[in-house]
Amino acid sequence: MYKYEDYFDDEMNIVPYYSRDEQLLETFAFLDMLLESYLEKKGLSTDDKLFSRGLVITESEIRSYYQEAPVVRDVDDFNPVLSDSFQKGIAHIHARAKATKKVELPLSIVEKKFDLTLYELLGVILALAVRIDRKYERIFGFLQDDVQENRPTAGLLEALYNRCMESDLSRSEELLDPEGKMVTYFFKLPGGKTKERRDGLSTPLILNRTMVEFLIGITKTKDHASLYREIKEEKETPVFFEEELAQIKFIEKSRGTLPFHYIESTDPGAVTHLLYKALSPKEVLYIFDADNLRDYTQEEQNQAENDLLLLCKLRKGRIGVRITKEEAVTSRSFHFLFDKLKKKASDATVYLFGMEKIPESITREAVPVMKLEDPDVKIRTEMFSFFLKRQKLEKTLVLEDVADCYDITYSTIKTAAEHAIGTTEARRETVLTRERLLDSLLQLNSVRFDGLATLVKAVYRWDDITMTDSQRRILKVACDRYRLRNRIGDNWGLKKKNAYGNGVSILLYGPPGTGKTMAAQVIANELGLPLYRIDLSQIYSKYIGETEKNLSAIFNEASKANVILFFDEADALFSKRTDITQANDKFANSETAYLLQKIEEYRGISILATNFFNNFDSAFVRRITYAAHLESPNEEERYTLWTHILPEDVPIDKDIDFRFLANKFELSGSNIKAILYSASYMAGAEGATLGARHIVKAMKYEFDKLGKMIDTSDFGAYAGHVFS
Repeated sequence: MYKYEDYFDDEMNIVPYYSRDEQLLETFAFLDMLLESYLEKKGLSTDDKLFSRGLVITESEIRSYYQEAPVVRDVDDFNPVLSDSFQKGIAHIHARAKATKKVELPLSIVEKKFDLTLYELLGVILALAVRIDRKYERIFGFLQDDVQENRPTAGLLEALYNRCMESDLSRSEELLDPEGKMVTYFFKLPGGKTKERRDGLSTPLILNRTMVEFLIGITKTKDHASLYREIKEEKETPVFFEEELAQIKFIEKSRGTLPFHYIESTDPGAVTHLLYKALSPKEVLYIFDADNLRDYTQEEQNQAENDLLLLCKLRKGRIGVRITKEEAVTSRSFHFLFDKLKKKASDATVYLFGMEKIPESITREAVPVMKLEDPDVKIRTEMFSFFLKRQKLEKTLVLEDVADCYDITYSTIKTAAEHAIGTTEARRETVLTRERLLDSLLQLNSVRFDGLATLVKAVYRWDDITMTDSQRRILKVACDRYRLRNRIGDNWGLKKKNAYGNGVSILLYGPPGTGKTMAAQVIANELGLPLYRIDLSQIYSKYIGETEKNLSAIFNEASKANVILFFDEADALFSKRTDITQANDKFANSETAYLLQKIEEYRGISILATNFFNNFDSAFVRRITYAAHLESPNEEERYTLWTHILPEDVPIDKDIDFRFLANKFELSGSNIKAILYSASYMAGAEGATLGARHIVKAMKYEFDKLGKMIDTSDFGAYAGHVFS
C-alpha cells in the first residue's frame, strides 16, 4: 500500500498553490491516503478479509469475528504511523496555503473563519469528496458495510479520526448538535417525510449545497430565491441619502450586543439602496424576505436561514430582513428567525425594514430605530436625472416640475424611468416625451377607490378652452403654486408657516356649460397628474358615520398617490350649514366640517365645480385656495368656440356663417361642442361635407334636449333647415 511519501513531496511545502483546484486535489490525495490505510487495516490487501462487504453479512462472518482474540478484532485502534502521516499531510497543505498570496483558497478560508478542529475539517473533507467524485460513493459504501449508504457517516469519520489521533472521546454528538456550528453552517441533517431521521454514528454527513458551491468556486445559489437574494446595484449609482448613510456607518461602529436595527421607511427599495451603499468594498448585501416564510416548511426555513448565515460568514455579508405585513411579524416562523439571528448573527448588524412604523412586537425587543425620510424634490430631481441619463428627453419635459408634482419614492422613480425608457425604445422613438413618462408614472401610481371615484381622461389643454384673461390667469397661478409648492415652499420657508398642509384647492363656479369640467382637465394636463371624479351618489349615506367613512377612504387612498380629486356639482357636498332643527341636521353639519378638514389636510389638489355659488357656505369659501368664476361666453368667445372646437381634419363647408350663429344664439361652450360633434357625425353618415343644414338640425336636437322653444325666425337664411 502507498504511504505519505508516495502522496506528498516535502520539497513542495514552500511552493504556493497556483489555483483553488490544486489545493482540492491535494486535499483529496490526503483523504485517499487515510482511506487506503483504513482499507488495508480492513484486510483489503490480504487474502484473510474480516468481512465480504456487500448487502448481506452472514452469520458465519459474525461468528468468525468473535472467534478472533479481542486484540486483533476489527476495532478502530490508534495507529502511530498513520497519525504521523495524518499530521504531516495536514501540515503540508497548511504550509502551501500559507505560501499562497494571490489565489483565493476556499477550503483554507472556511477552516480559518469557522476555526475548525482537525476532526471537523476531516468531516468536511469526507462530505465534500462524495459531492465531487463518485468513486467515493463505492469506497464509503464498502467501508460502511452497506453499498446503499454511499455517503460518509459520523461513524466513518469517528473511525478514521480515532486511527489518526489518540483519543478516548466520541465527538459525533457535538458535531451533530442541531444548534452547533457544524449543523448550522455545514451539515444538513436528514429528515422530513420521505426518510426517517437518524442520530448518532449512523447519521450521514451531507454537506449543504451552499458550502459545496463555495468550496468548489461557485459564488451564487438559486436555492430559496424567494426567501433571500443578493442585492447588486450599478457602481455609478450615486448615494441619494447622504445623511442617512452617515447614520448607518455610525450604527456599525457603535452598535450594542443586540444585532438588530430597524429602519422606518415607506419604501423598502430605498432602504435596500441605502444598505448597499453602506457596504465596504468586499462586503455583500443579502435581503431576507420574511413575508414569504409561510410558503416554506419549517425544515426549508431552517435550511434557508442557515444558508444565509453561512453566506454572510463566508463572504462578509450584511443582512437586511424585509417585512411588509403585520401578520408576518407576529408569525411563529418570524419569531424563530429573530431568535436565530439574535444568537448567530453576531458578526454584523441585521437591519429590519419594510414598514413605515416599527411593529409593536419588534419594539418590545428594545430594537433601536432609524427613520429614512422620503426624498425631497431636490433629491427626486436628481433621481429622475440619473435614471433617465441614457435617454434623450423632450424639451417640454421639465424633470424639476415632475419631481415637484409627484411626491414619490426612490423605487417608484427608478421603475417609472426604466418603464418609460423601455416603452420609448420598444416604439423605436428617439426622444422620451413628457407624455410617455407621465403614462409610466400613472401605471405605477395606481389607486383603488372601490367605486367612489373614477379616472377621467384629460384631453383638453389651454388652447382648447375659451375664457377671459383673468380666469386663465387665476388657473395658471393655481397650477404654478402647486408645481412650485416644494421648491418655493422649502427654500423660502413658506411651508413652515402653512398650518393646513401644502395642498391646493380650487373652486370653479358658473352657469352650466361654461367649461368647468374642461378647466379641470386643463389643470390636470398642465400638471401632468391623473384626474379622478368623485361619485357623489356613492359618498353620502343615510347611515350615521358612513359618509365620513367614505370620505376618509377617498382621501386616505388619494394621499398614497399623486392625483387630483374633482368634486363635480360640489354644492351638494358643501352647501350652507343649516340650523339644527332636527337630529339629522347636526350630523349633516358635521359631515360638511369633516370634508372641509380633509380638503385642508390633503397635500394634493382638490377641484370643486358648482353651478350655484350662492349655495356654498361662506366659511368654507374663505378657506379655498383659489376661486374662478367661469362666465357664459360672449359673442366673440362664442365665435372662437364655433370655429376652433372641431379638429382640422373635419371637412367643413366654407359658406357656413359662424359669425351669425355666434351673434344670434347665446349658447355655452358645452352646447356648442355638442352641436358641432352631432352635426359632424350626421355629415359623416351621409358621406358629405359638414354643412349648415347639419348644424341647424343638431341645434334643434340640442334645444329639444334643453327644453327650449325654437323660433325659426332666429335662424334667418338657415330657417329652411330646421324642419327639413
